[in-house]
Amino acid sequence: MLFLKKKKLKAIDCSHCKFKCSINFDESYRNEVCNKFWALEYNRQKDFILANVTIKSVKRHVPITNVRKAKESSRVYSFNNNTEHNIQACKQFFLKTLSISHGPVDKAFEGLSTDTGLFMEHDKRGKALSVNKSSDEIIANINSHMAKFPTVKSHFCRSTSKRQYLDPNLSISKMYELYVKECNEAS
Repeated sequence: MLFLKKKKLKAIDCSHCKFKCSINFDESYRNEVCNKFWALEYNRQKDFILANVTIKSVKRHVPITNVRKAKESSRVYSFNNNTEHNIQACKQFFLKTLSISHGPVDKAFEGLSTDTGLFMEHDKRGKALSVNKSSDEIIANINSHMAKFPTVKSHFCRSTSKRQYLDPNLSISKMYELYVKECNEAS
């Protein structure tokens, strides 16, 4: 099992931001939110993001002469702050409080179900097949080649051990050399 370092708050100074994030949310609250967020399971993390980020249409469009298309919507980031309503925060404050980049927010909206308003996509991490995995046929050939070598019992083990050992004079490079020779003769 792979153990990751505990996620920590990222420092940010929002004293000059229009939402006054640093004033509205103290460090202990940010730390509590970060710890709770990372204690959640993958899909619940996405639900947390969806609950605290809303998409609103742009109020007005400034005419753009470039080829670039005007944006249709913007995201509003907020936290609860132990009150009955959410208090808006800037994007950087939101992301640094949760110790994430904008990628998980984008992913949360990609997997959003229009029916339930929840993240309904399955976690696909670790499900892709390895590109350098040897086929089962090759592995079976290697195992049968290794089984051809005589085994000896170790004089270090107990008598009840069922472990078998290869001759100490036989090296992996010698076994590989013999395997390549056998494969060349077979083809």
